Amino acid sequence: MKRLPKEYLEYVFVFLGGPLGFEKVGSSIAFGVFVLALLLFLVFFLIRTRKVDLDLLLPYIGLSLYSIMSAAAGGVWRCSFGCDQALYSRYVTITMLLWISATALLYLLIVTQPKQVPETAKLKGLSIFGTTLIIAILILFTSNSLYAMRHFKFHKKVYSQMRLVLYLGVDCPQITYLYPSPDVVLQRREVLKKYGLSVFHNPPPLPETHEPQSVY
Repeated sequence: MKRLPKEYLEYVFVFLGGPLGFEKVGSSIAFGVFVLALLLFLVFFLIRTRKVDLDLLLPYIGLSLYSIMSAAAGGVWRCSFGCDQALYSRYVTITMLLWISATALLYLLIVTQPKQVPETAKLKGLSIFGTTLIIAILILFTSNSLYAMRHFKFHKKVYSQMRLVLYLGVDCPQITYLYPSPDVVLQRREVLKKYGLSVFHNPPPLPETHEPQSVY
């Protein structure tokens, strides 16, 4: 119980940083902290020092809050599953709204004029800062997508093995890939079998040994 707040925060930051984290917990946490800090800085900085009305920022703030609140709500129920669960690809569609909003605010940082004209060097420095970050985010996102594509075959093999594990009802270490508690999986498997659902509706091909091979 003492570790729960720490695990919760880690889950939330992994959730937010997942699109650029290369499926690694540590790097996802770092990117999650980075994008949240960047968003707060940009909103404060644009309102305080640039000619940007709050009305212009509200759509991006709203999209960002949707991602942040989704991560916060999801962490309440799922942090006990471990931070790896926050790396599921289906969450990218949610968290990308935060990254897109941060990128849009960086663009506003580049193109808007300051309320009080600073030195030319400072103005150019902010433009270079914003442009560099936008390019870096785009490169990292593209690299992360290519990395995920290279691991697609591995994940496909894992899911094929999990179909076989579920169909045979084998109590093996890999079964936790389906759910953290093997007992729950085996118990609910009987419901699927009774009504001919899931793998019992479309059975996987059985190997000659009838034993699933490890993919780890």
